[in-house]
Amino acid sequence: DNALTPARVALGRALYFETMLSKDGTVSCATCHDVSRSFTDRRAVSEGVGGQNGKRNAPTTMNAAMLGHQFLDGRSKTLEAQAGQPILNPVEMAMPDRDAAIAKLRTLPRYAPMFREAYGRDVNYADLERAIAAFERTLMFLDAPFDRFLAGDDTAISASAARGWDLYNGKARCVSCHPINATHPLGVDNRFHNNAFPVLREFS
Repeated sequence: DNALTPARVALGRALYFETMLSKDGTVSCATCHDVSRSFTDRRAVSEGVGGQNGKRNAPTTMNAAMLGHQFLDGRSKTLEAQAGQPILNPVEMAMPDRDAAIAKLRTLPRYAPMFREAYGRDVNYADLERAIAAFERTLMFLDAPFDRFLAGDDTAISASAARGWDLYNGKARCVSCHPINATHPLGVDNRFHNNAFPVLREFS
């Protein structure tokens, strides 16, 4: 029920960068999924409102539409199911509930016409989630030098990187859990593996 349209992508882009969706007006999706940092924040753990530190780092939203699950624990199966959760997380964006988030958006005049154009309805939380997911589905990047190397251009990466690729597929056995091929272009198999690390009980 969320086919991509220019209006939905435009609304989602605006919401992705909207700091008013956080309790103190300082944090947006783009704070932890920073365009200039490969759509992550390059921090050991992400920082939310009031300088609070979360339990995990922010996975990239780049190519996230190709993943079988969202969040590092896989608790959401779609981008829509993921998109609204950080807004309500007490550390990340800390809005007390959906109604509070929507009430803040309704104080910003530009959103009512954008929601109506995108979904034919007034500002609401379900369409907020759909719109952010629509924008995130445009964040597809599959033309890196490594992609060109896999396509047959032996000059696209350095000799040392090519040796690393040999190790990846051979002695290091990285490929066992991180296959990279036409079926799995992101180096994940969309499964969960027991790697002998303790399970994190605190979900971010």
